[in-house]
Amino acid sequence: MNEPQLQDLLSAFTDALLRDDYEAERLLERAVLPREAASLVSLTRRLHGSVRPIEPTAAFSRRLRADLMGEERQSLVWHWRQLPARVHIATIVALFGGFGLLIVGGVADVMRRQHNKDSATPSTVR
Repeated sequence: MNEPQLQDLLSAFTDALLRDDYEAERLLERAVLPREAASLVSLTRRLHGSVRPIEPTAAFSRRLRADLMGEERQSLVWHWRQLPARVHIATIVALFGGFGLLIVGGVADVMRRQHNKDSATPSTVR
């Protein structure tokens, strides 16, 4: 069996396996395979028996399509809308907490300066 015939046979065998067609075994019954080809057939059978196709998630499919087609990325607002509600709530709480700390720190600093200013001037009471 020459190289092109072997490649055609292995290709037909693999295609038949992928279709779950019983013709795959019949293809090999009448062929005399070299040792390397026999090991490839064995590996193909084992892979076919152990690996099952899975359906990709919708998000993965969208990202892949956008990457392959060169579509523009979605805006930050679009991504924000896709986040779960608990992330929105945590972000809002963190923002308000951060602003609150800034305001409290600023007010405390002003009060401290005022207190230092008042204690630095001597009293003029006689």
